[in-house]
Amino acid sequence: MERGSMRFVLILLILLLVGIGGGVFVYRARHSSVPTVPAPKIYVYTNPTYGYSFRRPQSWSASQSNARDTSQTASQRDAAIVFSRDGQSQLTVQVTDKTKAGDISLDQFATDSITPKDQVTISDKTAYKVGGLDGIREKVVITDPGYSGLVYFTQDKNYFYTFYTTKSYELQDVVVALAYFQPKATP
Repeated sequence: MERGSMRFVLILLILLLVGIGGGVFVYRARHSSVPTVPAPKIYVYTNPTYGYSFRRPQSWSASQSNARDTSQTASQRDAAIVFSRDGQSQLTVQVTDKTKAGDISLDQFATDSITPKDQVTISDKTAYKVGGLDGIREKVVITDPGYSGLVYFTQDKNYFYTFYTTKSYELQDVVVALAYFQPKATP
């Protein structure tokens, strides 16, 4: 066999092998039996009174923290919403009207809002983004009643928002909820 013929046969053989390999790859890709895992359902909660919203897992249920107090108005009851999973609190959202809080900074609000002062230890206070808003995260321990957790604060033009968790470490669902937090759009 001539050298030119051998080269032609070798190139033809390489092309044939590449074609067979490509065909096997395409066949396996189309007929793969890899199970698909459904993505978890994410819901958006929107507070009916204050208009803020954020993403939450399907497993979280929302309730007013003081729903049984009939002496309060609906807006007062909507000011504190507890999100629970299997009866365990995951996140509580508290809204405070800035006109009631006075002309104070977010930092001062965060300092003043955790009471009683003689039973509170605040540590790890850091800047934290809540949605697109500047905020604060701090670890709080209250001796009576026994409570420890992370507390997040942010504000918009009209309200201070406080987010309480019952864990002293960040839960992924809470991190996602806070990342997608949106206050009510104001004109």
